[in-house]
Amino acid sequence: MKIFELFTNLFKKKASAQYDGAGHGKRLGNWYPSSSSINTLLASSLSTLRTRSHDIVRKNPYAANAIDSIVRIALVLESSHNRRQKILSLEETFKIYG
Repeated sequence: MKIFELFTNLFKKKASAQYDGAGHGKRLGNWYPSSSSINTLLASSLSTLRTRSHDIVRKNPYAANAIDSIVRIALVLESSHNRRQKILSLEETFKIYG
């Protein structure tokens, strides 16, 4: 019986008053997330991210196809009388249509 009790004690969850995400255990001890918004965090590296995104679309046909599909879905879901202008602006923005 002693071995069985040891085995069952391994899998018992200890009751705690806080959520795991709010704890400070060894998994979360060195995690210090920023409280800034995503726009603030990306503002300093936006040019680099945009350049890398365009490079991936140019070099990877799967990425180009994904962007093309996203653009098509967005245009289908949005009913607008300015659809042609939006297509032209998206083509200019992503430069994926050569």
